[in-house]
Amino acid sequence: MRSLRSVGMIVAVVVAMAVPWGGGNDPAGAVGTTPGSGAFTRCGHPAATWPVAKPADVALDPTALQEALDFATSRSAESVRVYRFGCLIATSRLDPLFEQKARHGWSLTKGVVSLLVGRAQTLGLLALDDPVDKYLPQGMGDAAHRALTFRQLITSTHGLRMHWGREGNMATWVPVGAVDQVREALATPFTRPPDKEWEYHQWGYTLAAYAVQQAVGRDVQDWAQEQLFGPIGIPRNHWYWYRDRAGNTEGAYHIFMRPEDYARIGHLMLGEGAWDGRQLIDEAYMREAVRGIPLNPGFGLAVWDNSADWFITWGMPGRHIVRRPPIPSAPRDMFFGYGWRGQHIFVIPSLQMVIVRTGEDMDRQPGDIEQFPFQGIQGEGYHEWFRLLMRAVTDQPVADPGPWTNPTPENVITQDYWAPTDDGLGTHNIGPGATPGCTAVGCDGKVYTEGLQRNLSDEGRAHQTSVTNAAQPRVSAEPVR
Repeated sequence: MRSLRSVGMIVAVVVAMAVPWGGGNDPAGAVGTTPGSGAFTRCGHPAATWPVAKPADVALDPTALQEALDFATSRSAESVRVYRFGCLIATSRLDPLFEQKARHGWSLTKGVVSLLVGRAQTLGLLALDDPVDKYLPQGMGDAAHRALTFRQLITSTHGLRMHWGREGNMATWVPVGAVDQVREALATPFTRPPDKEWEYHQWGYTLAAYAVQQAVGRDVQDWAQEQLFGPIGIPRNHWYWYRDRAGNTEGAYHIFMRPEDYARIGHLMLGEGAWDGRQLIDEAYMREAVRGIPLNPGFGLAVWDNSADWFITWGMPGRHIVRRPPIPSAPRDMFFGYGWRGQHIFVIPSLQMVIVRTGEDMDRQPGDIEQFPFQGIQGEGYHEWFRLLMRAVTDQPVADPGPWTNPTPENVITQDYWAPTDDGLGTHNIGPGATPGCTAVGCDGKVYTEGLQRNLSDEGRAHQTSVTNAAQPRVSAEPVR
């Protein structure tokens, strides 16, 4: 299978010869220091298309930049987009094939939920430390679950049990969806009190998204388009977001967006929540979102923090403590979104850079640490990629830590992440692990179809837009050499 995929990638590289440029936004009040001291091109906030700039115009060496782009493509990237000073400087050779594709962001979705919490807090509709009890309908969940706060839910410090056999079940990965993830979260038992340990989790984010929906009084996806995506230039027909069968938006994964639209989210974060002079999300919230928490210095409000000296991640057989930054070859002030299988939004404030990368995992190489689906830890592929990318920066020195040394995670914390059979079937609401009151087709005697219908409609609209956009002439410039 690997060899077939590699052959396909090579053929695609040969076919896709153009390397277009675009442009972006020059965010105000960005976190970190001001890069360089030269007079460089700076682009304004983009409308439908991004302004263009060449690498030399933003102090990037074109040869080194192309080498970094091609390395990422050789490691299973579909799209790679590099922005500096708000301008889209270069894209990979495969972008003409994939830039119109709404790509599954996987756990990038968690970061979107965090931004929605931040937007709602900025509008005074909720507070990060509010218990969801204030917003859930009466009679939904017990007192202990209703006492959980938005902060605990989006930092994975709520203490709810995590089982990949249940939360990672294939029923949650397809448009059919789980039956009711909100009820599932409210029925999940605690393994420890809240605020005691960090443990990567899934359905806490769906519960958070549902509570946001109750707080704002509208469908959370419609509200997201009005209050977040629309203001930063992401049209409604560019994206879709799966719901479970009950119609709840799935907060842990299942948002699909084009690479350029992920870049808009990255620039909003670079600008500390500001876009074109409008403060969409409070600056203090954004600063907190991108910096780690005491229980896991590498993980903030659903955003990974490269300034951490150590961090916790998950994998087999459980959680791991890693005694280094997530990506040692990248600047320490970098923060990033991590979606399973290699979906990323990287933000480097000190360089005023945003990098978007989609595709398959770049670390699936023999002998690598990344042989299993670790979350938040990157191996040789990411390390060498950022070494190449940082060599392209010409206006300030970026330290090179040297080649990858393949360090082993320390202190494996064994954890029963793999649920017994009855629990695995429970995500289908079959057997003793079923959510109380629910069956495989619905809850409380009802058959749920709303979520499936919305999923198929939204996905079809986005795909039709992708096909239409792909047929339009592309704005491009001379390829990077």
